[in-house]
Amino acid sequence: MRRFGLSAFAALAIRSLCLLALSGAALQAQDTAVVFVHGINSSAEVWTGIASNLQQRLRVAPVIPSLNWARTEGEQATQLSGILNANPLTASFARRMPFVAHSNGGLVTREYRRGDGRVRHAVTVGTPHFGAPLANNWLSGTTISISQFILDRLLDPVRYYSLNDIEAPSVIDWAYWVSYPLIWLVNVIDALLCPVAGFCLVLEAGTYVAAPVVYDLAVGSTATQMLNSSSNLTQEEATVAQRVGIRTFTPPSGAMFDLFTEEPEAWEIAQELAIASYISGYQYYRDHWDYFLQANAWLWVDGAAALIDLDYWWQTLTGTLVSYSRVLDQNTGFYGTYLEAFPSDGLVPHLSAAYPSGTLQIELPGRISHSKQLRSAAVSDALFAVLNERFEIPIRDGPPPPTYVASINGPTLARSGNICSWSAATNIPDAAFQWSVDGAVVSASPEILLSVQSSFTLSLLVSNGQGASASTSIFVSVGTENANCESQ
Repeated sequence: MRRFGLSAFAALAIRSLCLLALSGAALQAQDTAVVFVHGINSSAEVWTGIASNLQQRLRVAPVIPSLNWARTEGEQATQLSGILNANPLTASFARRMPFVAHSNGGLVTREYRRGDGRVRHAVTVGTPHFGAPLANNWLSGTTISISQFILDRLLDPVRYYSLNDIEAPSVIDWAYWVSYPLIWLVNVIDALLCPVAGFCLVLEAGTYVAAPVVYDLAVGSTATQMLNSSSNLTQEEATVAQRVGIRTFTPPSGAMFDLFTEEPEAWEIAQELAIASYISGYQYYRDHWDYFLQANAWLWVDGAAALIDLDYWWQTLTGTLVSYSRVLDQNTGFYGTYLEAFPSDGLVPHLSAAYPSGTLQIELPGRISHSKQLRSAAVSDALFAVLNERFEIPIRDGPPPPTYVASINGPTLARSGNICSWSAATNIPDAAFQWSVDGAVVSASPEILLSVQSSFTLSLLVSNGQGASASTSIFVSVGTENANCESQ
């Protein structure tokens, strides 16, 4: 059997899961299938909370595919088309559907419309329609250069005085341990930005490689220019009746903390304590009797400045900086900053998040960062209003239908030549099973045993005679160095 595999680094990061909510012919006649599309470093699970809430309130049947987020927008659009064509709720080519998309999922939705054309309405949340400057800065190496610059200034005074002052006071340990969380967070900008924001994938050799989708996300990319070309916008206006953009705001001060942490206020306090500790280090050594220790006291000032400037650097990387100034009194430890930036959600500038030629642009009040948009009640309520008022989906007048799901239990990593097994789990009563490998049906049992040779997509369709149905799929990475039939 011929099996088509993706590159190794993509295979390790990808799983394809399709969560399907439907209850048969009666549901299809009453509820509107709404497709929810996720962004990078994400999967179907990020939408389940909001989708469930909307299903409780509106007559919608959520269809939530999980895409290979690391691949190009075109490849994801092709995968999305295949998933929708295999779903009983969305399989009819005569049916045009509302789409709700987050972040890069909005660009995938627009790309899907170019090929499939079955997008009736579209609403995007935090989508970088005109590109994300952070992608450009990551691809150019600027992100790594800036993070290394900050890390050097945080670590240099600790390293120098730990090595050269045999009577190093507790201030050095205090400075290091207080600033350690900040040092970790700066690493987020560099290395950890890969798994956190999906900007790169890690090979076994430890090399960081840009995910293919990052090239599409860059400002001025071929993909972005194609979507925003006058010809494509004209086609979107003619075929997509309602085009709604939703964007949120987070203040430029502390935006990085808000984006990457759950308690930004606590991190801001940690930043203040770390700055104070570095100023204390400077004040201790500036009048030291040892000339060499005194002469390098400025290292502590540089460390304090690096901590003070975190907001400046992040706004620079996300392309929203307007102006910045800093005043630091080395004697008193007093500092002040002035930061002006274009509005953004901490990652995507508002100018980019506006739906091109959209019929409605919504800007939500309050502090809602890009990473917290799909956990926001305000976003959920805004989507409810859009689906009900703009997309004309009626309010549900009774309990929602049961949600049927299916899952695959088994390995996602295997060594070439292994014989591995997978089993199905579902809440569908009297279920019948259909397993497929790269689209070809191979079994009708609850469990399946396969001899694997190369990477492949394993899909499962579960149904019964009463019309209940659910499907899911996973990507199994197969290579000579992989583990023996293990889950990642």
